[in-house]
Amino acid sequence: MSISQDKRTISRAKGGTAEREEAINEIEIPDLWFLIQGMKQGIVISKREGKRLVGAIEETWLLAHDLKKHIQQPSPQEDK
Repeated sequence: MSISQDKRTISRAKGGTAEREEAINEIEIPDLWFLIQGMKQGIVISKREGKRLVGAIEETWLLAHDLKKHIQQPSPQEDK
């Protein structure tokens, strides 16, 4: 199965007001590598850049929790 044909989804914000289904192959994972490297080197960032990074960190945290819930759900085969 090619990625373009992959129709699997994950529930995001399950049980919340922003609950939605997203195609797994369309989820963008924020790139935090440069933030980690900057923190290791003690680089000072602007307030504007800090706000952008806070959004990326928050999205990564939310995605991690959604993924954990998805993994903990029984698969359709297990329900039978």
